Amino acid sequence: MKKFQTTLLDEKTILLAVAGKAALRHKNTLTFHSKEALPEIKEPLLCHARMTWQRLGLKARPSLDILELFLFVRPAQTCAPTPRGLAKALDLPLPEDTLEENAKLLIQIARLLLRELKSKITREAQNIIPLAGGLSASNWPWSPYVDSLMHDMGHFPSDTPQRALAIWRNFPEWQESPPKGPAGSQKLTPKEVRTHLAELVASTEQSELRPQQMDYAIAATQAFQPCDTEFCPHICLSEAGTGTGKTLGYLAPASLWSEKNQGTVWLSTFTRVLQGQLNRELDRLYPDYAAKDRHVAVRKGRENYACLLNFEEACQSLSLQGRDLQFLSLFARWLQTSKAGELVGGDLPIWMGELFSHNHITDMADKRGECLFSACAHYKRCFSERSIRKAQRAKMVIANHALLLRMLAHTPSHGAPSRGAPPNEQGLPTRFVFDEGHHLFEAADSLFCAELTGRETSELRRWILGREDISGRTGRKRGLSARLEDLSLDNNQIQSFTQRAIFATNALPGPGWYTRMREGKPMGETESFLHALGHQVYARAQNARDIYSIECPCQPLTQEVAKNAATLLEALNKLKKPLGELREALIALYSQDSENLDSDTRRRIDALLRSLEVRALAPLTAWIDMLAQLQDQSPEGVVDWFAIIRVQGKDHDLGYFRHLTDPSKPLINLLREKAHGVLITSATLGDSSGNVLDDWQIARMRSGTVHLEYEAQCTRHDSPFAYEKNTKILIVDDVKKGNLDALAGAYRALFNASKGGALGLFTSAARLKGVHERIMEPLENKGIPLFSQHVDAADVGALIEMFQSEPKACLLGTDAIRDGIDVPGDSLRLVVMERVPWPRPDIIHKARRAAFGGRQYDETLVRLRLKQAFGRLIRRNHDRGVFVILDSALPSRFTSAFPPKAPLMRLGLSEACAQLKNFFKN
Repeated sequence: MKKFQTTLLDEKTILLAVAGKAALRHKNTLTFHSKEALPEIKEPLLCHARMTWQRLGLKARPSLDILELFLFVRPAQTCAPTPRGLAKALDLPLPEDTLEENAKLLIQIARLLLRELKSKITREAQNIIPLAGGLSASNWPWSPYVDSLMHDMGHFPSDTPQRALAIWRNFPEWQESPPKGPAGSQKLTPKEVRTHLAELVASTEQSELRPQQMDYAIAATQAFQPCDTEFCPHICLSEAGTGTGKTLGYLAPASLWSEKNQGTVWLSTFTRVLQGQLNRELDRLYPDYAAKDRHVAVRKGRENYACLLNFEEACQSLSLQGRDLQFLSLFARWLQTSKAGELVGGDLPIWMGELFSHNHITDMADKRGECLFSACAHYKRCFSERSIRKAQRAKMVIANHALLLRMLAHTPSHGAPSRGAPPNEQGLPTRFVFDEGHHLFEAADSLFCAELTGRETSELRRWILGREDISGRTGRKRGLSARLEDLSLDNNQIQSFTQRAIFATNALPGPGWYTRMREGKPMGETESFLHALGHQVYARAQNARDIYSIECPCQPLTQEVAKNAATLLEALNKLKKPLGELREALIALYSQDSENLDSDTRRRIDALLRSLEVRALAPLTAWIDMLAQLQDQSPEGVVDWFAIIRVQGKDHDLGYFRHLTDPSKPLINLLREKAHGVLITSATLGDSSGNVLDDWQIARMRSGTVHLEYEAQCTRHDSPFAYEKNTKILIVDDVKKGNLDALAGAYRALFNASKGGALGLFTSAARLKGVHERIMEPLENKGIPLFSQHVDAADVGALIEMFQSEPKACLLGTDAIRDGIDVPGDSLRLVVMERVPWPRPDIIHKARRAAFGGRQYDETLVRLRLKQAFGRLIRRNHDRGVFVILDSALPSRFTSAFPPKAPLMRLGLSEACAQLKNFFKN
């Protein structure tokens, strides 16, 4: 091994990208090169190849990416994709943060991983050696190192890549468990909750029980008391300032209720990434791993889990080679060790898709409702099915708003089983905590809308036909006919309805639909309608050549749109009819033959019925209603518009959109029907501005509780942080608005003054890109790395991990960063906003503005966004930081978004930089 390291690693050139230049370290010498003068290097050693080459402005070249070796040696372990992030994951001491030290760190990490691989081969030879052989066959850059190591140990892989990848044979099968039954109705007393919270706090690093946390927990207890009146659940709105200890505060009554009543509490967050954060928080409640594994489940939509059938089909390709084979081998390595097979927010490194292709990850999931359920050979090993059964036994289920609302919308009231539901699904949950509750309105908006777009209609075609090649032939056996194959063998009706539906899909967009529309050659009724719709949008939209999505009202219709809408309406009715008849045939099969059906077939029919309803009949019904009403004004409470959706300045999709003006009304009706107790909580629910839309009015409006006949409980618990000592708010009033050079200069000066550790927030991706272009080189020349959403070849989650791993780094982002980042400590000590975050005045917002209070509604949303952005800064007791907004137009009425004791100053840029330097010096 010593000879191996010296001959193969010590000679490697290490490549780092900084300030648009390549830093090369070879034989202890560090040199810098422009991209034009970069010498030819055979497979340089680097970290995150795609991002490195992109930052140099060069096409990717063969490289030794340390992240790929990490994926092979430490599968199912996440880390920040930087040298220091890897070092932290490997428990290496962190050297001084310089280019020289980071370069040496890569060599050190490579050596450590190869040594670790040697010991793992001894323990896991049957798992590692076949996959290493497949990687070697693909000419993986790390294979010479791995092969040399294995040969020294006497291992010579002989399996073909296809045999090596067939890892599913060794996966355990899930087992059914007895029905849990409905929960009890025992009350919780304040004394019990206080005692339980004190026990939880004592088991954590939290030094003492905070009064605000205790008050919050007692208030949250109301959501877990017995329900006295049908369809009148206990609904609590509870705002808990940062540092209150919100998570433990609601876990105390939630876990106590679950224990006393043998029931399940569903804890919901807004994003799948936040689910991961909440899952880690539950380590406090269940410090013993085995106990946590029994009592806690994470539930995500089926599309978020690795599908073993998709993986098997990908592995069966006879032409597997190159990067495709490398991806499948490393993905198989992850599958061998993954706890739950979660593709997002679990133990799959978020940056794996960046190293290969996000399409590779997407292809491993059931994104399109193609599941065969019990007819699948992998059904008993399925990660998604396993998670469903684990959730049925769990005391705590961690979900996301989209999944939970979708689940509630498609299950009967108060836990009654659906047609064909297995016994384990009886006794559905009735207690819910919506953390990040300020996002419930957006989640409801997504659930209760209808969008007749190119992508949605083409996805329905694929759901029915299966995957097609460009010639229109079906190229995959996962269409509706295949999913119903054995059920239809002796049922002529099912066969007939299926074939008629397949024939009617000619009206939907097929492969290559967008290219045909750009060329003015639409095929079929849907493409013709969308093509005409696109002409109307381009003709009537303001700034039609802007980089952002464009839209226009539907009325008045052009003659071309009206004509094609009528034709499409007729075609969709012809498609819906056989699908509806197929649904009735499946119901009849279940009802008439129930005694002869085994439990797996009953589950399968039930799942097919749900899928048929959600994936086909519900959207078709909505589209038909939309087209039938298109000649008239939109129904009351509904907003319709046409739009062309753009991503990165390029047309991505287009269609006819229908949203409810107030989606909170069906939301609250859904909760009334299904829940006994609901806690909606966040650090930013209310608006204490003193205006008409003050305190709880906005929270009631956006949660739907304003529509209740009774009052929901509303409580506020202020942050315990000493904001007067640990923060400042600076309003810089001399940065010229509309001048990108001046804006970039302000960001550069402020980031230099704080010596990094800064988050820059933008309301415009275009301005973000302009600022990034102007400040990246000067900042990185001073040793301050700059990461940027919409610029760097990395997902938001990966960018946040990279930012957190580099103490001097700065990060630029938009709304997704503002709402999703949780970086305690010195890594985030400065937040800079470019301007007042007014809502975008698109068609749907204008309608809601008119319905919810006009300008005061806009101003309330601004205050909530400022409050959310400020909340990113101080996350723990010892955090210190400064919040800066570069907008002299920020009126005093908006400053109520900030903690009242936080010092606030209006000053010029140079004074602000001086304040920063002095603040961080102390």
